[in-house]
Amino acid sequence: MFPEPTRHILVAIDGTQESLEALTWTQTHLIDPNSTTTQITLLHVHEGYSPPAQNQYASFARQHAEQERRHSASLLKHAVSHLPTTLNVNTVSKPGDPRTVIVDTAKEMQRIHGNVTVVVGRRAKGKKGYFEGSVSDLSLER
Repeated sequence: MFPEPTRHILVAIDGTQESLEALTWTQTHLIDPNSTTTQITLLHVHEGYSPPAQNQYASFARQHAEQERRHSASLLKHAVSHLPTTLNVNTVSKPGDPRTVIVDTAKEMQRIHGNVTVVVGRRAKGKKGYFEGSVSDLSLER
């Protein structure tokens, strides 16, 4: 008998209740508690900040970038705490626009692993949110 293939799941985390609910949904609907071949990647996309080389704002930019890194690490740690310790979990923090970073990360994972399931929470914004474009809608379009 052949070994069970690894299932790769990418869950976008932004610290909102909706992203934690997406994580709970993932556990309930996508993860077999008896499987040892599921790889979950938690992705937090932060604002990012490229400090200018030398000017009056360079120090502020470096401080802001460090603050973003700490905040991202804290969100990911909190999300991991909601998962069983038996799961194989990887955490990733990347700067940029969530609409493109989520898709680019999923494509990268697909190139490496051949398959990936992407889970993104969705806020109930009504028509206004739909027309403004949510991260999940715009990511899906890409």
